[in-house]
Amino acid sequence: MSERIERDEVNRIITALCERFGVDESVFEDCALYLGSKGKVYLHHLPAPEIVGAAIVGMHIATVAKTVKPTTNFFQTFGRHLRKNVVHVSSDVAREMIIGQEVLALPQDCEEVTTGYVAIACDGRPFMCAFLKDGEIRNMLSKGRRRVVELI
Repeated sequence: MSERIERDEVNRIITALCERFGVDESVFEDCALYLGSKGKVYLHHLPAPEIVGAAIVGMHIATVAKTVKPTTNFFQTFGRHLRKNVVHVSSDVAREMIIGQEVLALPQDCEEVTTGYVAIACDGRPFMCAFLKDGEIRNMLSKGRRRVVELI
């Protein structure tokens, strides 16, 4: 069952996402965060509902363990607010990543990108989460969300 997250932990999660991706914290002013099983963080727009036996409240935006791992939902929902750690790829590369290509070399023209979780964007729209390490982008799109795509 989901439970509302304490203010200090909410601040830690929001700060981590905002610092990593250059999002203004005001974007989350009217939101409540809930913690589900396995460290999953759910976001719900205020006013938050009273939880009565609900297993999940809101949209899964991150998973919290040692670090805060953003989800594809986070990038697709808040993509227009991202100011850093966004890797722009061509539609051909986007198709390969959606299919499940595991490793991709970091494009040379990337600015404001550092080691860690990154958003992958095509035509200015973030569409998935990946992990950048040693100049390689590792696909973090869950196998259940991978698809064969013909048009992008």
